[in-house]
Amino acid sequence: MQRFSRSDLSKHHEIDDLWISVRGKVYNVTNYADDHPGGIEVLKDVAGSDGTESFEYVGHSEDAYKTLERFQIGVLLDHLGNQATGYYVTETLRIEKMAFFMEDLVLQRGLGSAWEWHFRP
Repeated sequence: MQRFSRSDLSKHHEIDDLWISVRGKVYNVTNYADDHPGGIEVLKDVAGSDGTESFEYVGHSEDAYKTLERFQIGVLLDHLGNQATGYYVTETLRIEKMAFFMEDLVLQRGLGSAWEWHFRP
């Protein structure tokens, strides 16, 4: 899978060259923009940037996630997240999809490009 920096991503912000990032994955949605149910303007608003917060705020269906996967072209080099757990740190440093736990969450430990969450011993 090809890896892109945020700088690489930011170069693709025009309607005829439209890339977005969601949860650290990079998508070329240029050929999908006209078919997007929310309209082309929504995609233009996040073109060339991390659209995770916007994408998840809308509450897309499983079909939308499957559609998006067809357009994946790579991953972000500097993305922090763990696909297995569903924890993601966005550009605004908000934790997405945090579940309620019975135990206190006390520690983050960096493991390369991913983060692992630990419970109090």
